[in-house]
Amino acid sequence: MRTLFLLSVTSFLLVACAAAQVKSQLNDGFEKEANAWAYTQSEYNMKCPHRTSNNPLPASKALEAAECYEKIARVNVLPVVVDPIAFNDLMITYKRIGLNRKKELISADEASLSTQEAWNNYIKVVSSKAENLLQKAQMQDQITLERMNNYSQSQSISERKCSSISIAPIASVGCKNICINGTWSEVCG
Repeated sequence: MRTLFLLSVTSFLLVACAAAQVKSQLNDGFEKEANAWAYTQSEYNMKCPHRTSNNPLPASKALEAAECYEKIARVNVLPVVVDPIAFNDLMITYKRIGLNRKKELISADEASLSTQEAWNNYIKVVSSKAENLLQKAQMQDQITLERMNNYSQSQSISERKCSSISIAPIASVGCKNICINGTWSEVCG
C-alpha cells in the first residue's frame, strides 16, 4: 500500500507540473518562432520586392511581394510556428492585401496599415490560444492536487484501521501502536 502511495506521489509530481511544462514549451516555441520571423524578414528584404522609406512598392508588385514573403515564411516559420492555423490565416490575409493593392483597390498606406492590423491580430490569436492552454494546464494541476489530497486522506484513514491479525504501523520513538476498537492508537510511556 505504501508502494502504491509512493507511485501515486511520483506520478503526481510528474503530472502536477503540467502548467510549468506548458509554459516552458510555449516560451521555447515563441522564442523559436520570433527568431524565424526575424530571419524571414531579413530574407524578404534581400529577395523580394518591398517598400523602402524612399521608394514605395508599386501596386503592380504588391501581390508578388506577398507571395515571395509567404514562400520564405512557409520555409522558415511554419516548421516552428506555435499556431499553424493562425499562421495560414495571416498568410492568406497578406496575399489578399497584396491582391487588393495590385488591383489598386487600396493605397500603399492602407496596405501597410492592413498588414500591421493583420500582424497584431495574429499576435492576439496566438497569445489567446497560449493563455487558454496554460489555464487548462493549471486547472489540470489543481484537479490532480485535489485528487492526491483525497487519496492521501483516504490512505491515512485506511491505514489507521486494524484487526486482530493486522501488523502495527511504525510508531514514534518510545511509543507503540495498539489496536483499540478497530483503529490503531499510538500509546506512549
